[in-house]
Amino acid sequence: FNVRDWMTGQYDQPEGYEANQLLDVVEDFTHLLIILLSERTSLVPISEDPRPQLTAIRRDIAHVLCFGPLSFSGISAKLADKVQESEDFQAALEEMATFRAPEGLSDCGTFELNPQYLELIDPYIAHYNKNQREDAETILKAYISNRTGKPVED
Repeated sequence: FNVRDWMTGQYDQPEGYEANQLLDVVEDFTHLLIILLSERTSLVPISEDPRPQLTAIRRDIAHVLCFGPLSFSGISAKLADKVQESEDFQAALEEMATFRAPEGLSDCGTFELNPQYLELIDPYIAHYNKNQREDAETILKAYISNRTGKPVED
């Protein structure tokens, strides 16, 4: 990432970087560090989570549906094939989301994430881009604010 000087407090612009580009690189590096330090899914012992594959499927569904309702094909386009092909996928989707039937002939049905599953959202998940991270963080803040009764600013 070529940001060693930044980490030691020397904020000179390295050769080959534009100012905006350097900030993006530092932001990407910081995001990588957050992922490395906070992603602990594979570290949870079997005694605490006897079905890690189901936990991963639920987490993936929550991360796809947290931005709003999607059709089944929309969900499928955003999830990995191994998740969709899992025998637990359909049951997890039915448990976590409310299906809204199509309203017209040209409409399609959508799945909307049940609010209690917003707790599974991690705004710093590896496959979110910057805009998705910001949107997920806003959604999570609003959910926590509603749950605790505190304003979003707190």
